[in-house]
Amino acid sequence: MDLYKTIDKIKQTLTDNNFGTIAKKISSCVEQGSTGSEILMIVGHYLLQLKEVSPKAYSFIQKDVEEFISECNKIGLFPGKK
Repeated sequence: MDLYKTIDKIKQTLTDNNFGTIAKKISSCVEQGSTGSEILMIVGHYLLQLKEVSPKAYSFIQKDVEEFISECNKIGLFPGKK
């Protein structure tokens, strides 16, 4: 699974459903990282927080976020998180 394609899919879904500000924040998270793992950690933490901060936006991307976190778990990031 290409996690960066998943990030792009999440951003597009958010934009399509009038959550462009959140999509831009995800882009900002990507820009903050300097390595692949760092980017995944930053984006992943933001997506996990989004569940509490903006449940409506999260509902549109929940399946993709869960797949993203699951794949991150497989490479040792976010162990035990769902």
